[in-house]
Amino acid sequence: MIRVLLFGRLGDLHDQPDLRLPWTSELTKLRNLADQLAVNHGQLAREFDNPQTLISVNHTLVDWDHPLQDGDEVAFLPPVTGG
Repeated sequence: MIRVLLFGRLGDLHDQPDLRLPWTSELTKLRNLADQLAVNHGQLAREFDNPQTLISVNHTLVDWDHPLQDGDEVAFLPPVTGG
């Protein structure tokens, strides 16, 4: 099982900001997970393509090539602005 957290506006763009997905061999890469989450959410796909969107696996920031394992917690963090 993989727990997925979509923070901020990313959660607003998906039906569920906190979900659990069964781990499968198709979910061994973060990009595959993001593609699956964005299937029916085109704006979410565009947000994932933004280089300022951050990803953490088990509370550690990672890049798109980071491998996934059963039991991982993945969080997608939108770009933040402010001053």
